[in-house]
Amino acid sequence: MRRTLRAPPLQATAALACALSGGAHAAAVELRSVGAEVLLCRVEHRCAHGNAFVATPAWQWVVGFASVRFELGAQVEAVGDDSPSLASLTLRCVRRASMAVGELPQPDEPSYSIELDRFDPLWRIPAPGLEQWMSQLPRDTTVVTFWLGASGSPLRPLRIVDAMIRGEDVWPGWAIRYQLGEHDYRFVPDLPTASCPP
Repeated sequence: MRRTLRAPPLQATAALACALSGGAHAAAVELRSVGAEVLLCRVEHRCAHGNAFVATPAWQWVVGFASVRFELGAQVEAVGDDSPSLASLTLRCVRRASMAVGELPQPDEPSYSIELDRFDPLWRIPAPGLEQWMSQLPRDTTVVTFWLGASGSPLRPLRIVDAMIRGEDVWPGWAIRYQLGEHDYRFVPDLPTASCPP
């Protein structure tokens, strides 16, 4: 039996602000953990012209009993080329034993990330009714969901377990799983941030 997680006031306010500004039609990413993993994550995206952005809100708890949503903003779709401005999407997470440590990463806390380039095989899905594959990148009116879980490796302890894209607004209800295939989508340790000398 699954439980529903009530959105804290801050998340509810952010969701309302997006809805009022038309953000409901923009691209979004949802994260959910597998098993007992408790994660603190954020989603970053890099544009074709080089600028990098952090999705809203910046850091959120990711647990197994409810998905959390990150708004990417407008990712327009060009004919025959989904999200032409999206160069890559990065998932960055901190592993936690519980939710009691705080809602931001600590300076000495290790984090792990994975960057998915726009040409990564993960984005391929089978084309409906055709014997071929098509690329399905995050774009307006869609939500991409990633399930994150333990990899069993102490050096690279997190991986993408499953991924799915679903429609919102225009064609609500359709959903297709990405084909992870033989690829092992493990997160890599982030380099520690250098601090200024005293």
